[in-house]
Amino acid sequence: MLVPLLIDALTPLHQVLKRPDLVECSMNADGRIWVKLQGHAQMHTPQGVPVLPPQKMIEITELCAGAAGEKFDEDRILATGTFDFWIEGMEGGMRKFRFQAVRSPAVYGGPVAMSLRAFATGDTQKDFRFERLRDLGKSLEAEIAKNARAIFDMALDGNCDFDDVLAALTHERMNLVISGATDSGKTALTRRYISFIEPDERIITIEKGVELFPTQPNSLMLQSDLDPASQRNPTKLLQACLRLNPRRIILGELLGPEAQTFMEAINSGHEGSMTTIHASTARMAFEKLSSLIRQSGARIDHSELLENFRQSIHCVIQVMEDRRTGKRGIAEIWFPSLDA
Repeated sequence: MLVPLLIDALTPLHQVLKRPDLVECSMNADGRIWVKLQGHAQMHTPQGVPVLPPQKMIEITELCAGAAGEKFDEDRILATGTFDFWIEGMEGGMRKFRFQAVRSPAVYGGPVAMSLRAFATGDTQKDFRFERLRDLGKSLEAEIAKNARAIFDMALDGNCDFDDVLAALTHERMNLVISGATDSGKTALTRRYISFIEPDERIITIEKGVELFPTQPNSLMLQSDLDPASQRNPTKLLQACLRLNPRRIILGELLGPEAQTFMEAINSGHEGSMTTIHASTARMAFEKLSSLIRQSGARIDHSELLENFRQSIHCVIQVMEDRRTGKRGIAEIWFPSLDA
C-alpha cells in the first residue's frame, strides 16, 4: 500500500518532480517548496505549487522515509535514504531520489523539513557537457588570495565603513570565523554578516538556541542539543545539513567534535559559510579550533591542522568589548593566506 500512498501524497509536487532538469526539491519548515534546476545558480519557488500544511508535510516525509526503508517519527527525528518513485507523465515513469528529512525539535518554525535530490535522467546525462568557467591556468588559491588582499586593504582604510568589508566577504564567498569572548558581540556581528547575503541564497543555520533569524526567504533553522548522545547534536545536524542543499552553512558556535565536521563541510563546496569560536585573538582561534578537533579523537598532527585551517578559512574577525567604555567592536581582522 506504500507506493499508492506516496504517489497520492506527492501529488502537489508532481509537476516539479517530473521535470528532467530538476536537481533538488526542498520543503522548508514553513511548508514552502523550493526547487533547483540545471543551469540555475539559485533555487526558486515554482508557480502553481501550494504552501503545504503541517499535516501534509509530515505525511510526505514519513512516506518518503518508508519508501526508503527508514523510520521517521518522534523517536527518530533524522532520516536519509534513496527510493524509486513512479511519476505519471514522465518518460520512463520511474525516477530515483535521495532524501534527507529533519523533524522538530531539530527543525525550528515547523514540524519537518526535507530535501529530495533527483538523480539525473538518461536524456539529461546524455546531453550534459562541461564548460570552462574561468582561466584554467590560474589557481583558485591565487584568486582567493587576491580577493583577500583587496578586502584587507579595504579594512585598513580608516575611512571605510566596516559594513563594506562584511559585504565584500559575503560577495566573494569567504569562509569566515568570528572569534571573541562571551558577550563580545559575536552573535550581533554574525547577524550583521548574514544581512549582506543575497536574498535568493539558501541558508541553513545550526544553533543551540535560535538567535540569528535570517530574513532570506529560503532559510532553514536547525536547533542542536549539546548532549553527544542526542540525535540532534551539532555533528549529526551538520551531517544532515549537507544533504539539505545549503548554499551557505551558518554554525552558531564551535564547542566540540562538530569542529571537524564543519571543516569537512567548508572543504566540500560550501564556500561562504561561517561560524564563531571563543578565543582571545584571531590567530588563537586556530589554536582553539585545533584543540577542539584533537579532543574529538582525530589523530592529525597540530601543524597539519593549522595548514588546513590556513587554506580553508579565509578570514577571522576578532571582536571584543572595551573594558573602559563598554563598547563592543572589531579588534582585529586576519586573512591567513596573506601570512605566507
